[in-house]
Amino acid sequence: MRKLINLDIKKEIIFKRESGKSLGDLNAEYGMAKSMISTIKKIKGRNKKCTGPKRVSMLSISRCNITEQIATLLLVWINEKQMTGDSVSEAIVCKNFKTLFEELGAKAPSKVLVL
Repeated sequence: MRKLINLDIKKEIIFKRESGKSLGDLNAEYGMAKSMISTIKKIKGRNKKCTGPKRVSMLSISRCNITEQIATLLLVWINEKQMTGDSVSEAIVCKNFKTLFEELGAKAPSKVLVL
């Protein structure tokens, strides 16, 4: 599950990290994984510039979870193939994954959600 982080907290983390505070210290202070803190710092330009209406305090990028959809479709396809007695190789599964990813990915662009 995705955890939404307040923009003010993101800005605090960026400031403290740039001031020399270690990842471990920030991890203990905010209870976040070090990778999350690193990501916040890495995209600092977007986090620092983000302004909006005063009531907006959260910004999240929502990506359609097409890999879950693809996995479901592939499992159904593999089961159908096995029921008919056809063999399924890894190469064929990879090829079908790529095809499904291209088809579903084109239909499901990312969206920025302001909460």
